[in-house]
Amino acid sequence: VEMEKRLKKNELPQIKEIADALNLSPTTVSFVLNGHGDKMRIAKKTQERVRQEAQKRNYRPNIYARRLRTRAGGLPDYVIACFWNVNLYVDEIIGSLIRSVHGFEETNDIDLELIIQPYTGGRLSEFKERISADRYSGIIFMGLQEEDMAFLEEQRFRIPIVVNNRHMEHYPCMMNDDFQSGIRVAKHFYDKGIMKVGVLLHDSGSYAASRRMEGFMSAARQYGMTVLDEWVVECRLKGTEGGYTSAMQALDQADRPEGLFCMYGTGAAGVLRACEELEIRVPQDMEVVAYGDVSGLKYTRPSVSVIHVPVFRHTEATLKLLIHVIECMEVSATREEEAWPEVLCEPEFLYRESSPAPAE
Repeated sequence: VEMEKRLKKNELPQIKEIADALNLSPTTVSFVLNGHGDKMRIAKKTQERVRQEAQKRNYRPNIYARRLRTRAGGLPDYVIACFWNVNLYVDEIIGSLIRSVHGFEETNDIDLELIIQPYTGGRLSEFKERISADRYSGIIFMGLQEEDMAFLEEQRFRIPIVVNNRHMEHYPCMMNDDFQSGIRVAKHFYDKGIMKVGVLLHDSGSYAASRRMEGFMSAARQYGMTVLDEWVVECRLKGTEGGYTSAMQALDQADRPEGLFCMYGTGAAGVLRACEELEIRVPQDMEVVAYGDVSGLKYTRPSVSVIHVPVFRHTEATLKLLIHVIECMEVSATREEEAWPEVLCEPEFLYRESSPAPAE
C-alpha cells in the first residue's frame, strides 16, 4: 500500500500539470498516456496534443504504479516484452531468449520480467495500444514483415525498442553480420582452391539476403573466382523442396561449379538429394556450405558445413542492447534517433563433412 501511494504521488502531479497546460481533465490525459485514447474515443488531435506536451515535459509513465493498481504484484527492475511473429520459427529463438534473460539476471544482479506477445506477421498495427511505456520498460520486435516495419516507422514510438534482424533507420537494430558471412564463405572456398562457385538464393530482396550476396560476390571478385549466371539460382520455395529444385537447375549441366553456397540452411538436405540423383559426390566432386545451422544438418549424409550466428549469442546481445537503450532513455527521453546503433553479431563456421576446414 505504501509503495502504491508513493508511486501515485510521483505520477499524478505530472498528469495534472499536463492537463492544466492543455485545459483538459486529468482523466482525459491519463486515458491518452495509458494508451486508451482510441478506446475512449478521444479525438486524434487531442491525443497528439497530449503526447507532445508529455514529451516536452519529459513525462515517463510509471508501469509499476499501474501494475500495483491492477493487482499484478511484484516490482521487477524492468518489464521486457518480446513481440514475436507466430508465422516464423518460434521454439529455438524464444527458448534461447528465456535462457538469455535468466543468465542476464544472474550475471548482473537484476530482476527482469519477460512477456511474450504473439502477433500475426503483417498485423502488428493491431497492437498499437499495447506498444506503450505504461505497459513495458522496453520491447524486442522479432520476425517483422514489411507492413509491420512501415507501421513502426509511421508511429515512431518513444518507448525503448530494439528490432531483431531487420534493418530500420530510426530504431536500434541487432543484426547478424550477413555481409561478413558472404565474405567468409567465399574465402573458405578460395582457401581450399575452389575457384568455380555457385549460389542458391531465397528471398533475395530481403535486406539480410542481399547483404549476404553482396559480401559473397565482392569477395569472389577479389579472389578471381568464377561465378557463372547459370550457377546462381533463386527459388521461391524455401526448405528442402526449394533446395532440391534450385540445385537441380544449377547443377544439371555439363559445366558445374566446384563449390555451392546454399544461402538457407533448410534447403541443404534437398541439395544433397539433388547431388545424389545427378551422381555428384559431396565433397569429392563438389563442396557445399549452407547459411544457418538448421536442426538435423549434422546428421545428414554427408553432414553439412554451415556458417551461422549462434542463436544464444544473438538473443543475449539483443537483450543487452535493449537494456542499454532503456538506461539511455531513462537519463533523457529526448534523443537523436539517427544515433542509435545497428549492432552486428559476427558469424562462425561449423566445419563438417560437406566442406571440411582448409588445411593449415
